[in-house]
Amino acid sequence: MENGTKFCPHCGNQLSADAKFCPRCGFAMANVSDSVSQPQPEPAPTPVEPVQATPQRTTDPTANPFTWFIESLKHPAEPIVGANPWFGPWLLVIELLINITVIYLIDSESRAFVSSDFDFYDDYVNKIGSKSFLAAFGLGMIIFLFILIHLGLSYGIRRLNDTHAELNFWEFTNHFAGISSFALIISIVAFMTTIFIKVNATHSANYWVPQLLTPLTLMFNLSYVYSTIRETEKPRWEKLYVILASEVLLIVICAGIIYFLVKQHAMPVL
Repeated sequence: MENGTKFCPHCGNQLSADAKFCPRCGFAMANVSDSVSQPQPEPAPTPVEPVQATPQRTTDPTANPFTWFIESLKHPAEPIVGANPWFGPWLLVIELLINITVIYLIDSESRAFVSSDFDFYDDYVNKIGSKSFLAAFGLGMIIFLFILIHLGLSYGIRRLNDTHAELNFWEFTNHFAGISSFALIISIVAFMTTIFIKVNATHSANYWVPQLLTPLTLMFNLSYVYSTIRETEKPRWEKLYVILASEVLLIVICAGIIYFLVKQHAMPVL
């Protein structure tokens, strides 16, 4: 044995050469031959908890707009970093064009049953013209204005609430469009619905247009609220207060714009 030491055969404790009992477990060393070296037991291996690997994306979501959209649709709450800054704006434009087409199809079919001055477009159609395309394009621009309000307000509130946020406006637009990516599915469904709905004097554009645009409005409102509180590193205010303030600001600004447009006879009177 090296350095005149030995080990307890019962518990493996290191002992001096003249020890008769193990101070740890009390084992008697009298029956153990000094000439036999006691092997030091190997320490029990420390259990290591398995680390779950983060699931990796099978495709590069920044490669093209299609893969970016599919990944955003699967995981709308997870921002895609490094994507082309034009992916988000183009998605919003496509959604807008689809809804303009929806309005145009319903409006043109309604005119076969109802005169061009029916309630929903009364002052509005007289202002910009009686053609369905002009009416659809005008309403589409109003929808576009409200999308910009949602986007601008959510970006401003987020910057005020989190001064450490490093997102620029275009990156934020991409993230906002990613959250609201399901709006494209809603728009496509609305477009397909125009094939099956029955437009007549009772259920004309003044009935169907609000029905088809309501889900899209709710989707953008949800995206607007969520984008103001998502992954805020050092928020100044509680999330509940941020949500309440966001909704109040949105209602006040949109109501003011609607009031102005109605006074200028540039928007339909519901």
